[in-house]
Amino acid sequence: MPGIVVAQNFNNTALPAGESLASALIADSGVKNWFQADANSVTLSGNDIASFNDRKGTASKLTRADAAKGATLVSNAFGPYSGARFNAAESDRSMFSGDTLDLTQPFSWSGVATLRSLAASSNLCGTFTSSSVRAILNVSVSGGNAGKLTFQFGTATCVGPTLDLNTPFAFVCGYDGTNIFLRVNGVMASVAAAGSPSSSAFALGALPGGSQFWDGDVSDLFLCTVAMNTSAGASLLAKLTAFYKDVYGLTL
Repeated sequence: MPGIVVAQNFNNTALPAGESLASALIADSGVKNWFQADANSVTLSGNDIASFNDRKGTASKLTRADAAKGATLVSNAFGPYSGARFNAAESDRSMFSGDTLDLTQPFSWSGVATLRSLAASSNLCGTFTSSSVRAILNVSVSGGNAGKLTFQFGTATCVGPTLDLNTPFAFVCGYDGTNIFLRVNGVMASVAAAGSPSSSAFALGALPGGSQFWDGDVSDLFLCTVAMNTSAGASLLAKLTAFYKDVYGLTL
């Protein structure tokens, strides 16, 4: 008798999509934190997210800066999967603060997000002290890189492709000790690192301090302690590539 075929997105909270891949990511020593916009991985206040909690099981969190404002957990933001909806409107601007990271050593950040509109420059995540002391993922509204996702580290800028609005994208960026890199939907760019990253607390949804708010959705965010443009990070890159493809149908 043939076996029963079950759809991949079968709704069983004990078996989330990509479970075997997720288990491998949680077990990977290169993953420091994994924040996911899923009801099982956030603390809610109504429909608003009060904090993102680490799927790795550490005490690390991304906590909203203002109790009156917060990203909203939205069903079906990424196909059948939920997402955190950030709003750039003045009345509900959202920023989440996390740990202070050592960005002088090799690292990578990776995730899945969507940009809904670009009325003003928008910062997805990072650390920031000044325009020359920073490590941020940003989309500018003007200049030669307008509409393109950029990874800005110290005084160096790595330029990715133009983002299509309301379209999910997978990304990984980081620093390998010599170069910075940015990979978006399979498109890779790398330049020599220059200057210094900021030692401010990591922020999601805006620049630390609260400006250039992200107007879009976020599903996953991985903070990693290996550079995924090197052989040391190749295994983790392969795991993330498989996870994004399996769950979201995206190419990293």
